[in-house]
Amino acid sequence: MKYLKTFENFEIGDNTNIGIIQDKTYTQYQINNNWYHHTIVKPSDKKQNEPLRNRGRINPNLVIPAFSNHIYPEKLEKYIDVFKAELLENDFPPIKGYPIILTTHDIERFETFLNGNDISTSDIGKYAWIVTDGFHRTLAAIEADIPYILTEVDYSYVDESDFLNESKSEIKYKKDISDEDNIEIIAYHNNKKIGSVSLEILYDSYGYEFDDVFDEDEFNELFSDDSIVKISHIVVDNEYKNSGVGSELMKRAMKLMKKEGYTQFYLNACPMGRDGLCLDDLVNFYKKFGFEEILHQGGNVLMKCCEN
Repeated sequence: MKYLKTFENFEIGDNTNIGIIQDKTYTQYQINNNWYHHTIVKPSDKKQNEPLRNRGRINPNLVIPAFSNHIYPEKLEKYIDVFKAELLENDFPPIKGYPIILTTHDIERFETFLNGNDISTSDIGKYAWIVTDGFHRTLAAIEADIPYILTEVDYSYVDESDFLNESKSEIKYKKDISDEDNIEIIAYHNNKKIGSVSLEILYDSYGYEFDDVFDEDEFNELFSDDSIVKISHIVVDNEYKNSGVGSELMKRAMKLMKKEGYTQFYLNACPMGRDGLCLDDLVNFYKKFGFEEILHQGGNVLMKCCEN
């Protein structure tokens, strides 16, 4: 007896002419929650890593947290009241993050949606949103049973080239050394300065920077020696925020100093003067580059990054 043969190279998560495969049997494939006979399922003309569109809105039940985040009940209740009063989001601030099409790998990587539901094989192929800023707004939308919430791509987490209809401006970065211990990396667009990061090399860092913060034993537990690179400040013009310029400045700054042999970095995360940016946002931004919190001082947080 002859058996029909399926396309052996089609596995769960593969892209096809109908969509992404969620499950399969010997003769059928499940795609978009429907079953199709193998004879009509063909290879897709589109690449599986085809650029995604920022759709501008998402079902809040398809939102996945990018990282663990503390939830404040009072803040959540306030958002719930607003959502219930307005029914839809109207001009409510969008949540930031980036879109993905769920695959088998994502099930293992994220495990649950923000609403607490497990991500399962039935979710493969669905359009979801990884939220980096807007946890409370999303939970409030879920609680208020809002059908969708506005979204905005956070380019500090993804490459602009991953998205359609998002033209990447040609931004140039230049290094400026005022003296051997002070370095600035500047971002330019059309010869206009749009951002910068300033670095200072500290040789006697305990006496210069930390003697009124830590005792010497505490300092020695945090840093292996006195040579530390201090990231004095990083700034990006308002019109270029969320464009990836800040992340690129940080990457270039740390790569430059590591190339020079420095492995210890320090900064003071403080949102003062940064419109619309809260301390948690700033701390999470620096954590992407390996920084960890070492001391909370009211409205600011001291952070370090040390590599062996």
